[in-house]
Amino acid sequence: MTRARRPAPRRATVTPKDTATAATRPISPAPRVPAVAFVLVALVFLASVLAAVALALGLTGCFESPAVNEPELPTGKSRAVAETLLPSVVDVRAWGGGIEEGRVTIGTGVVVEEGGFIVTNDHVLTGNGDGLAAEIEVVVDGGDRLDALLVGRDPAMDLALLQVERGDLPVAKFYRRDARVGQAVLAIGAPRTL
Repeated sequence: MTRARRPAPRRATVTPKDTATAATRPISPAPRVPAVAFVLVALVFLASVLAAVALALGLTGCFESPAVNEPELPTGKSRAVAETLLPSVVDVRAWGGGIEEGRVTIGTGVVVEEGGFIVTNDHVLTGNGDGLAAEIEVVVDGGDRLDALLVGRDPAMDLALLQVERGDLPVAKFYRRDARVGQAVLAIGAPRTL
């Protein structure tokens, strides 16, 4: 028995003429945004800018706290502030123990309470290492050197509390006050070792 052959399906043939026509067909332009929409967006932007300016002008002075009094320390004159606070600023020196042999670390401390209590940075007592100093010395205003006892420390906060056996040290005056951006500050530290 002979089978009848079916004719093969015809394949489409592409001529160079068809290719050129497909490549050069014009692409329809994107729809244009009406001018009215542009004007509306511009007006909304302008209105939001004007509203922000009006709000900022209306809030001027809102962040001032009338309940906070100005400190009694002289302000605006760095020298006068420094002269008031410097007697309560001390040098802290630490060595031995966990600090590298032959190395002395130097930092600043502030007398914070009567009885010779001084706050300093914890890293001064460790030499930025893991070990703790065996010897701690404080040099007070006037040059007297006093042995210091470590009362407590908080390495996470980088703070340490020392105590010296001298009750007549001047205590720094601290003021509770809200800090504001642009407010002047004065940093005082280790004046005798600089």
